[in-house]
Amino acid sequence: AGKEAFTHPNAISMCWRPDSSSLAVSTMDANVNNKPLRRVRTFSTTLQLISLSKEEDGSGRDVPNLLSIAPTWAPAGCSHYVGVVQSSRPLTLKSAKSRQVSMQVAFMEPNGLRHRECKIHNTCVTKEEKEEITGVSFNLEGDLLAVTSTVASLLDESIAPYGKVQLYHRSNYHWYLKTELRYDDLNASALVSMAIFSAEDPYKLTIALQRKSSGDDLLEWREYCFRWDSSNVYSHYQQSSALAISVDG
Repeated sequence: AGKEAFTHPNAISMCWRPDSSSLAVSTMDANVNNKPLRRVRTFSTTLQLISLSKEEDGSGRDVPNLLSIAPTWAPAGCSHYVGVVQSSRPLTLKSAKSRQVSMQVAFMEPNGLRHRECKIHNTCVTKEEKEEITGVSFNLEGDLLAVTSTVASLLDESIAPYGKVQLYHRSNYHWYLKTELRYDDLNASALVSMAIFSAEDPYKLTIALQRKSSGDDLLEWREYCFRWDSSNVYSHYQQSSALAISVDG
């Protein structure tokens, strides 16, 4: 089961813009400077090419180390265009299953240029665990990003893998890890097969889980509503000073 959770590096993935006016397609191009390279192209509804993923420095360089996880499209009015998972170094089919590397969600603007990112926190309990990102999705307001993953043991394949969902919140051009949902119950661990935000309430999230019991596949879903308030602590000694604490990890 753990091996099936990994996405093949050469897989083709895509996503529609929320208003269905454009399509983002992530493919592995066979020969770019004599090396395979993953690129993200956006197309109109008539399949006219709109943009191609490039670095934002004007050099025309391709964005390196993009992964095959399906991209996600930000909602209308959000400054980010398409979110794509990116690793800190190239991954092969073998290394993707055996090494833990830094990950982030890179954002592509309407012209295809990469602009800013959301760094994904590695929260594996031990070094013997390997985390594989399986999906990313925006909420209706574009200020929450759900990152789903599967965690498997590198040493013992008899240990059942488990899923988790991280929730990142955007503020002042930075993405803060606000909470993490783990489904690592020793007696009944579960994988996350889907995490999708409500089309009406931007802070309601539905998560579909898959677990095994006595050889049978059991499916369940859970709904979460996220609410929080900012907290400021004012100084008793200086009326003009204050302390604000923000959760990030």
